[in-house]
Amino acid sequence: RGGEPIKYQKYSCRTDSFKSASAPIRQINILEGVYSTHPSLIQNYDVVLRLKVSNLTQQNRLLSRSGAAVLEIFNRVWLPLENKFFAANPLQNAIILETDSNDIYSKEFFGPEI
Repeated sequence: RGGEPIKYQKYSCRTDSFKSASAPIRQINILEGVYSTHPSLIQNYDVVLRLKVSNLTQQNRLLSRSGAAVLEIFNRVWLPLENKFFAANPLQNAIILETDSNDIYSKEFFGPEI
C-alpha cells in the first residue's frame, strides 16, 4: 500500500528451501499459490479469484508435470496440507472458477514444461 516493492520468501519444492524475492508494485498485481490467501495477507487484496479443479484433473496434471514419484509425495504430504488450509480458511467474497482439463490449462498453449 505504501508503493514499496512486495517482499516475500519464495519456496522451492525441488530444494525444500526459501529464497528472498521481491516484485515491483504495478497497477494490477497477481499473487498466486495456495497460501497467497493466508489470513495475514488477504485484507490487502481488492479481488480474490480461486481456481478449483476436479480431483481427476488435478492428479492428471500433477502426474504429467512431475511424474509418479512426485505425485505420491503430493498426495501424501502437500495435498492434505492444502485441503486443511482451504477448510480452515474459507473465502467469503472470493470469485471461484471451477475448471477442468479443457479450461485455462493447455499444453498446446503453455507448452509441455508446465
